[in-house]
Amino acid sequence: MQSEGVLVFYLAYQLAINVAGMREHINQTMEDNPALPMKSAAVQLQQLITEPFARLPIPRPSPVIIIDGLDECEGSEAQHDILSLISQVSTIPEITIRFIIASRPEYQITYMFNKEPVLKMARRLVLDEDYESLSDIMMYLRDGFTQIQARSDMNWSQDPWPSDSQLSKVAWRASGQFIYAATVLKFVGSGFCDPVAHLDIILRPSPKQAAAFSELDRLYTQILSVYPDPGFLKSVLGVMTLFQGELMCAIPGTYSSFVADILGAGEAKVCMVLRALQSLTDVEGAATAPGIASTVRLFQDVNFSHISFVDFLMDEARSRQYFVDLNAFQGQVLRRAFDLVIESVRR
Repeated sequence: MQSEGVLVFYLAYQLAINVAGMREHINQTMEDNPALPMKSAAVQLQQLITEPFARLPIPRPSPVIIIDGLDECEGSEAQHDILSLISQVSTIPEITIRFIIASRPEYQITYMFNKEPVLKMARRLVLDEDYESLSDIMMYLRDGFTQIQARSDMNWSQDPWPSDSQLSKVAWRASGQFIYAATVLKFVGSGFCDPVAHLDIILRPSPKQAAAFSELDRLYTQILSVYPDPGFLKSVLGVMTLFQGELMCAIPGTYSSFVADILGAGEAKVCMVLRALQSLTDVEGAATAPGIASTVRLFQDVNFSHISFVDFLMDEARSRQYFVDLNAFQGQVLRRAFDLVIESVRR
């Protein structure tokens, strides 16, 4: 059974156990159609969800189904099929099911959300841009640290712990990402350890930080591993890290053309890397490049979304093959800049 078929059966199961009246209709459908698991996902959707739900008495319930981590579903084709099935359900007036889909904004997923029919029926909430998450993360951290303090039998010399400035620093470094805050709390409160000492590890960068962010590092490594050429990816990351937040103020033209010139690479190849990094970057002023396929974008300004990602790249114990040695990249960029100046003068 394909992934979309598995999703249909799982949704039908959840509706059967959570929506009054659905179980009887779905059970009857399965008894009448023993070969249904072998049918197409569209047929399964029609017979297991659409028709049973339409038989419910009016007013029908409005269940909300949460699909968390669409980006973790293996393969863009499976992601496309899942969104197609959801859009089919959502376009039927009699079906009052609503969906919340949580995902990193990776290129292929963003592309599908920008196309009909998903575009007109979806409402977006970007948690690290439009959503003011800092106060919520501060509250989440304060509650978590309070629980850690309550579980510990230490004699606390600091009150409150952590201090407001320490709490603000951790929240600020989270860059709107609850996964960072959750990872910090898990590390500080883990096992038979000194929470104060473990918080100091977080606040003061050292080789020990690699142990603190193992889960967050796995997330970043997973995102970076999608791109098939880690060497070139690391080169682009090096230039981006070196010029983060300042490149477009000093350098005219498109971001990708500058990075391509510095690396001596094709601009389209740089664009592909920027596409792979879409869930880790903020992009402003995108424009389509002449002579390149319309799906390839040249970004006027690109910055890393999360401060924690820069910390990850610059810590070799954490980023390993993606480690960015700024001193080395500064030398490479300087030499390449001189070469470009000489070429320009010759022309």
